[in-house]
Amino acid sequence: MRFFNKIRKALIISDNFKKYLLYALGEIVLVLLGILIALQINSWNENRKKETLELKLLSEVLISIKADEESLEEIIYFYQKKQELVKKIKITLEKDTINEDSIALDLGSVSLLYPFRTDYSVFESIKSAGLTNIQNDSIRILLPTYYFQTNDAKEVFHQFDVAKHFRDNIYPKYFKSFDYGLIGARPKDINIIKSNNEIKVALDYILNDARFYVFLYSDLISINRKLQKKIKSELKKRM
Repeated sequence: MRFFNKIRKALIISDNFKKYLLYALGEIVLVLLGILIALQINSWNENRKKETLELKLLSEVLISIKADEESLEEIIYFYQKKQELVKKIKITLEKDTINEDSIALDLGSVSLLYPFRTDYSVFESIKSAGLTNIQNDSIRILLPTYYFQTNDAKEVFHQFDVAKHFRDNIYPKYFKSFDYGLIGARPKDINIIKSNNEIKVALDYILNDARFYVFLYSDLISINRKLQKKIKSELKKRM
């Protein structure tokens, strides 16, 4: 600055106004360039921070939804086996002779449920940081779709608990004991169980319920895998 001040004074003393004006303009341009460079560096730093946070959150989402995928696979398998179980019970009830110990275990298992639980904290962090910070358009659209659908699945599960009817009404009415374990659900009278229409209808409801959950969670796992694939590709490209 002292160097520039000396030049300025020298120009004023020599009364060379034209040169002084050019110098003054040059000095203004230098100051403006310095400000623009500083702003550019600051903007670059801010963008870099946002990108680092975005990649960190996407990595965390990937870990979370991978765990979801494993849970969903188990749940789908559970409801597929439940369909087989109900069909087996219906066939057994048509037989003349029934092994009460065997059917007791099956009837005790038929009202079991497998709720799906996911960790929403990572998605909440992304929403707080701003979904617009996610650069990939497909991920930005698919991410909320996945988490909204997991929430819908949870709401459906709590609102339409068909097996609850079995636990609250069928067991107390037609069974002398009930246990999910080795004892199972032991009928008061096996002949009544065989001929009772209310039990047959309840079994049909549970069967349809299991089919519905296989469909619901299969759709969800499809979105999950698509999202995983896109996030992996994005992280590989940018990290």
